[in-house]
Amino acid sequence: MSDATTKAQPASRRWIKRLGLVLLVVLIVAILAAFGAYYWLTRTTSGASFALSQAQSALEEMRWSSLTGSLHNGLNLSDLEVRQASSSTRIREAEVAAQIQLLGGIELNIERLALRDIDVRMPPPDPTAEAAPITELPDLASPIPVTIESLRVDQLRVLAVESEDPLLIVQALDLAGRYNTALELDRFELTLPEAAMTASGQAGLSAPHRLDLQIATTTSLESIPEHQIDLRLTGPL
Repeated sequence: MSDATTKAQPASRRWIKRLGLVLLVVLIVAILAAFGAYYWLTRTTSGASFALSQAQSALEEMRWSSLTGSLHNGLNLSDLEVRQASSSTRIREAEVAAQIQLLGGIELNIERLALRDIDVRMPPPDPTAEAAPITELPDLASPIPVTIESLRVDQLRVLAVESEDPLLIVQALDLAGRYNTALELDRFELTLPEAAMTASGQAGLSAPHRLDLQIATTTSLESIPEHQIDLRLTGPL
């Protein structure tokens, strides 16, 4: 082996080592940047404001009067209003605290989601539109697993356009469970002015949309004795 070849081999090894070191540094910087961005988005008010501004671009209108906290410790919004396709939703107070797991697959854990004093205004009916027959249920599965530890809704009203007479009033909704290919209910408690309902079990969100739900409803109508109805729903839709 010539002297030139012998000298070239150590030089090539040095370049390989240097290139490997550079790639390692780039990888470390990328990981730190990713975790830094994650920390900023989930643990600071400015990061939460940036995330909401991205949601704004996908909607016709989205605005709020105040925003405090962070997604990690609890994000609080006041007077949140969303308008889309001639419908509008106004939420007087909203609070959400959630964790996003990145390692081992993306998962979302909603520790608490509390919504208070909500008005949902339906869009006006289109007199020229024809009702299309429902031939197939849509796929409502979530692309990532979502765990809901606590979802609480207090005072929700559904209103027709230009009317203050509610079509539906929900006094309270309390829910806990999981949402992925199926909606699994550990706790579901719904309170209406004249009825209350509890449910547990699961409902498939993609074909064949299989149900396995236990539902109990108690009515409290004026001049009618209280009635309780227990239902068990099983099988595909």
